[in-house]
Amino acid sequence: MTTDMDILSLTSKSGNSHQPIRDGEWRPPVGCECEIKRIADWMPVTIKFISDHHTVFTTFGGTEDCYQTCSLQFRPIRSKEDRKRDAACDAMHKRWREVAGQTREDGSLVDIYSCIYDAIVAGDIPGVYVE
Repeated sequence: MTTDMDILSLTSKSGNSHQPIRDGEWRPPVGCECEIKRIADWMPVTIKFISDHHTVFTTFGGTEDCYQTCSLQFRPIRSKEDRKRDAACDAMHKRWREVAGQTREDGSLVDIYSCIYDAIVAGDIPGVYVE
């Protein structure tokens, strides 16, 4: 069984921020800047300590915090293009919800595409334009 000290030793010596620590699960090594998600939102952090039980991190605002590792999701920091894509997809989804006025998505694909196309033409979807 791997102990907290074994994980700390592995992560401190790794030196490669994209190197998996164990068993093919990507867990960021100590010193890695990445994003974590606990409940709803992703936030950028720097990993200070990580084990099977706890993860200590510092937010980019300087606040240090600790959570159970099993309650967190990790991913590399996303590019500007990734964030633009997500903003456009979020706007499309929001527009569909406004037009559909329903609590579940049961409209036909043609209805969805028409709604999104209309939102793009109206300029409501950031970064997407029709020629």
